[in-house]
Amino acid sequence: MITRFALLPVIAGIGWEPEIRGALTVLVGSLVLFGSVWLILNTNLGNRLGTLVALAGFFGWMFIMGIVWWIYGIGLQGDRPTWEPREIIFGDPSESESNVAELGSDNI
Repeated sequence: MITRFALLPVIAGIGWEPEIRGALTVLVGSLVLFGSVWLILNTNLGNRLGTLVALAGFFGWMFIMGIVWWIYGIGLQGDRPTWEPREIIFGDPSESESNVAELGSDNI
């Protein structure tokens, strides 16, 4: 029988590089989210019906997100970042109306 600390060296042996840490974070987060929903559904609806409802909800969500990604090509998009120039400064920056000259000072 595996004791509680038998797998600790295996976990400690992982290099914990950022990509491994990110993958483990997504994996654990997904397991906690799906597992908690599944547990609540199982306690209220029973094992078979709770599992079927959880899987139907999961695959329904995957279908909707697949349609969205298929239509937009890259998923949901927010507003595109824009940059609008206010003033073109020629010569001495202290003569401009903007606060560009104050950016390097402490009195902003």
